[in-house]
Amino acid sequence: MLLGRVFDYVRHLPARLHMAWSLVNDPVLSRTYYPEADRKSKLRMLLENVAWVLKKAEANRWYFAYGLDRKQSPPAGDFLGRKEFWKYQKLARASQSLEGQRVDYRCILNDKLVFGGLLRGLGFATPKTLAVCDGEAVQWFDRNQRISLESLLDRDIEVFCKDRLGQCGIGAFQLAVRDKALYLGNKRGTIDELRARTKGRHVLIQERIAQHPDLAVLHTNSVNTIRLVTVVVDGEPRPLFSLLRIGNQGSVCDNCSSGGIMVGIDPEAGVLMRYGYTVPPYGTRLEYHPYSQVRFEGRRIPFYSDAVSTAVALHRSFSPMHSIGWDIAIAEQGPCFVEGNDEWALVLSQILYGGLRDKYMATFPPKR
Repeated sequence: MLLGRVFDYVRHLPARLHMAWSLVNDPVLSRTYYPEADRKSKLRMLLENVAWVLKKAEANRWYFAYGLDRKQSPPAGDFLGRKEFWKYQKLARASQSLEGQRVDYRCILNDKLVFGGLLRGLGFATPKTLAVCDGEAVQWFDRNQRISLESLLDRDIEVFCKDRLGQCGIGAFQLAVRDKALYLGNKRGTIDELRARTKGRHVLIQERIAQHPDLAVLHTNSVNTIRLVTVVVDGEPRPLFSLLRIGNQGSVCDNCSSGGIMVGIDPEAGVLMRYGYTVPPYGTRLEYHPYSQVRFEGRRIPFYSDAVSTAVALHRSFSPMHSIGWDIAIAEQGPCFVEGNDEWALVLSQILYGGLRDKYMATFPPKR
């Protein structure tokens, strides 16, 4: 086991060192997020990235987003690496139990059909799943029938489609049928195009969320969601931190991995902080949305306190889980829970809030 880990470390070391070199020398990846600050020399940046690779067995893709290129940067040790985070999440899962029995609730979070059905059964607001499509047929839940893909043309619908087990918004798209005409996104499409897009997949067809106008104004094409992390401490869930994810450049997804923007939220006032951030290579730090031109600072999040209290209440149903990252849309009526995540990307939150090692580690029981 140990020998295998050593072999794996050595085998991947050249590629990781090459990535460290690329991060420092690529003119796009090495853009600073803090142009007002004095920067370290390129040699020092390179040495620090090499040290990160050697210590954590991964390249620090977020070095510049963390602001570690500044002469007055925080210590790199304040930041958890991605693999470290996964390791501690795995340790937390290993201790999950209910009434003395081992449980693992990740399958509920990962399966969006199961997750939505459970939340609706518990009385929490969540997008309604109308059907599942596999590229050949559609299983309509209101009819309890599996019928041809062409049956979509028999209904006038405005829906959102996403993979049942998908992540990061990959493959998600809007679908509409009006007077037997099918639209994929904003373009006229055909059943054959839809079949090609969904073949071999289990795609959920869900009602679209009519998001609150105060959030729609930031980017109308996407449902802009709160990522709120709750964590169980001493047997009781509590909020850890939150951010708002906003779509960009007309995309229907708000995920940072596809060019979306994330903005920190003041937990006391429920308003956006000054800066939004994109991840490399999409950009750096912003004071306003490049697509809508709306400034972030001080913009109120409707129903924010309701979203927090509801997430805490919902986490009680998953209480054996140490932490959950909730994706919460804000509809005109209040919070609507879109997804729950076990791997909720602490590394991205560190871009907004700085090194979170101590804050995250403090949520675990002290070692005896």
